[in-house]
Amino acid sequence: MSDEDTLWAAITAAYARPGIAPLCLRLQDQGGIDVMLLLGLCYAARALGAPLSPAEVQALRAASEPWRAAAVRPARALRIALRGTVAGVADETREGVRDRLKAVELAAERVQAGIIAAHLASRVAQDAAPLAGLRYFLGGAPVTEGEIAQLLDAFGPGQGDCGGSG
Repeated sequence: MSDEDTLWAAITAAYARPGIAPLCLRLQDQGGIDVMLLLGLCYAARALGAPLSPAEVQALRAASEPWRAAAVRPARALRIALRGTVAGVADETREGVRDRLKAVELAAERVQAGIIAAHLASRVAQDAAPLAGLRYFLGGAPVTEGEIAQLLDAFGPGQGDCGGSG
């Protein structure tokens, strides 16, 4: 299995765990958080035991941002724009288009997972504080320590440091 496939499988399994999807969507909606990057950082910290430093988070964000800007965000914006009724278009037709847009959005996110996986595979391990990069990434997002622990535990319990100033 490729690094991209491994990361994608881990992210989709984590996202399917109870409470993770609503938490991620809230952080996306209220905090502007890139969910794919968030889950990639949690995967690196917990599953790989190799948390990223704030500088590495900046580099990874810069590497994935062109694709997010070109594909992920436009697909999401169009899908969201079609939530409500559209004059002259049957709801079932509109919902069918939204379903196809959701598939496109997921495909775009999988490409982003490939970018993240390539970055994680090519990095030289640094001696980063356990959660410094993750905390840096979350910045002022509305997230509690318990929610951070929940996100990390979605990739396997008990290996990360969720307390302290990380």
